[in-house]
Amino acid sequence: MTNYYTLLDNRLYKRGLSRPLLKCVAQPWTTTIMAEVHDSICSNHIGGRLLAAKIL
Repeated sequence: MTNYYTLLDNRLYKRGLSRPLLKCVAQPWTTTIMAEVHDSICSNHIGGRLLAAKIL
């Protein structure tokens, strides 16, 4: 399990299949991040997978 995660500059990242590193965020921040990205970048409707890719 530890092979899937790495610590860089005191930040936790998960190794992704399609991207080298995915930043881990605390649970309280997830709703805020999703709302900001959806309201600014994706004001029109897009699919869930594309929205997730834009966040990452």
